[in-house]
Amino acid sequence: MLDELRRTLQAEAPWPVVQVVAGWGGVGKSEVALQFADRHRDECRLVWWLIAETAQDGRAGLGELRWALCTPLGSAAVQAPRPEAAAWALARLAAHDRWLVIFDNAEHPHLLEPLLR
Repeated sequence: MLDELRRTLQAEAPWPVVQVVAGWGGVGKSEVALQFADRHRDECRLVWWLIAETAQDGRAGLGELRWALCTPLGSAAVQAPRPEAAAWALARLAAHDRWLVIFDNAEHPHLLEPLLR
């Protein structure tokens, strides 16, 4: 499974690649994501793990990514409200290659689709 993830995510594409690991709770999806991130961390410019049980959790996690990326306190991105912060983080993700963002515990991935557009 890890090799299949690597092949999919390393494919040349003009847009960010989304890969879903699905299955029943407790079967090891988070462990697969953790192993993948650990094995390939040197190939990534950024690895970000966020809890995404709900769309609100996903937005909050992207807002935290914004905080991590915007160190200058006066930055407009740091002061932006949460929805704008999530949009800013997604724009940064789309503009850079080799960033790995893991949305963990996404019980209903379709709820995250608006965040990934």
